[in-house]
Amino acid sequence: MTRRSARILLPALLLGAVTAVAGCDAASVEISTEGTGTTREPTPATSPEESAAASRTAEPPVASSSPAAPTSSAAAVATPPPPASVPPAAAPVDLLLPAPQLPGFNDEFFWTAGRTRASEPRELAGTCHKVPLTSIGALDVRHRSYEPPTGSVSTASELVAEFADPKTAWRAYQTLLAWHDSCAQRLGDYPRADVGAVQQVSVPRGSAGWFLLTYGPIGDEPDVMAHDAQGLALVGRRVVVLEMALYGPSYDYPAGQEPMVEAVRRAAARVA
Repeated sequence: MTRRSARILLPALLLGAVTAVAGCDAASVEISTEGTGTTREPTPATSPEESAAASRTAEPPVASSSPAAPTSSAAAVATPPPPASVPPAAAPVDLLLPAPQLPGFNDEFFWTAGRTRASEPRELAGTCHKVPLTSIGALDVRHRSYEPPTGSVSTASELVAEFADPKTAWRAYQTLLAWHDSCAQRLGDYPRADVGAVQQVSVPRGSAGWFLLTYGPIGDEPDVMAHDAQGLALVGRRVVVLEMALYGPSYDYPAGQEPMVEAVRRAAARVA
């Protein structure tokens, strides 16, 4: 059995031992670029004797850290320099879906926040993934796990990856789709396994889709299967990876109303 299989079985073996770790917030820094100026007050005339005494006792001038105020004519014609090139911003934590926004498997199923980290988990973010996204160009990643209600062994997670530019992000997205095409090889240890086709999800900006992996049996129950939904989204230079796994005998939802469909839409809108 693969390391991925062990990850799938672990929630069932450790049922009830749920650890919640509060998410962390990314700090933001605001830089003011407003200029400062100085105003010179007129000084009264002094006698030659007073001037000489002042020159002998005055302290040496201290250089001002504030720039001199420009003249009105210079201010009228001066143009600001072009903005300097800056590296891509890191994917902040608030791009990840809060637990209340992640759809449940029914109206009584509610997720709570698990662990939030600034790196990919050891078992990777997707069942079909072969290498970390940082190995295919991601400059920064944020990952969050979600905990199911008490008594459930379902699992869910989201990863947001930031790339240097939209072209690099698009190439990474194509790599994820290629991993889907070869995912059956990663499920070969299970007696029953099926890799569903990628279903497109309509989003206001970018591209998105999802597919369902079904494999099992899980544990000692012959009818318990893993219904492992994988979601993908590409928005600008960001790529989103979602995973929502339900363990049970069936996965019955009307087409287009699966929980992952709404999860992908919300995640894509959040990173847009």
